[in-house]
Amino acid sequence: MKPVLLEVCVQSPADCLAAARGGADRVELCQAIELGGLTPSLGMVSAACERSPLPVIVLARPRPGDFVYTREEVDLVKRDLERISESGARGVALGALTPDGGIDLEAIESWREASGELELVFHRAFDSCQDPLGALSLLADRGVRRVLTSGGAPTATEGAATLAGWIEIASGRIEILPAGTIRAENVAALVETTGADQVHFRAPALTGSAGARPALGTSDTGQHEVTDAEAVRAVRDALA
Repeated sequence: MKPVLLEVCVQSPADCLAAARGGADRVELCQAIELGGLTPSLGMVSAACERSPLPVIVLARPRPGDFVYTREEVDLVKRDLERISESGARGVALGALTPDGGIDLEAIESWREASGELELVFHRAFDSCQDPLGALSLLADRGVRRVLTSGGAPTATEGAATLAGWIEIASGRIEILPAGTIRAENVAALVETTGADQVHFRAPALTGSAGARPALGTSDTGQHEVTDAEAVRAVRDALA
């Protein structure tokens, strides 16, 4: 099987190091992973870029929920991007849609200008697009390097046939980065079916003390997710 680039979703400098120990090639840094990921603090970005032995892609998502943003939210992301561009990050994952499910080109253009030399990745907002093939062309024309997607399905395995078609169509114009519940037990079959040369996944383990104190919010269990180097290694080994 051809070499496959592994991108691991992480939340801290320690996670970056764990991903590297497991054999990852690149990380995407976020926070609030239980909400699908949000923009990490600028301090976290700076520390991760200083300590990570792997290229860092930073998620720029200002809130949970849908991807239709107000002008104020677009400006907030722009301000973050201006600072992320000075952090040492390799790239940024972003995305915005119009109410009818199209690409918000005004937001993308604004963010591209603020991103400087950062690689641009369109995140899984893509899976909510009404016209994915048209969106691929639009994004490629605007300098987006790759698209993070499950093929519009709940998981990458369920969207494998669609991913295979998109990878073939997009070849040479824009990269397709499969994502969505990719694990050691399904990654080899997914790569074989789709022809993907890269995958994006979490390698979660829980740490902390569940129930040891009063909860501080509706989702607070007393534990938090960290990256498990052995789970990353298992994905790498499954592709050997």
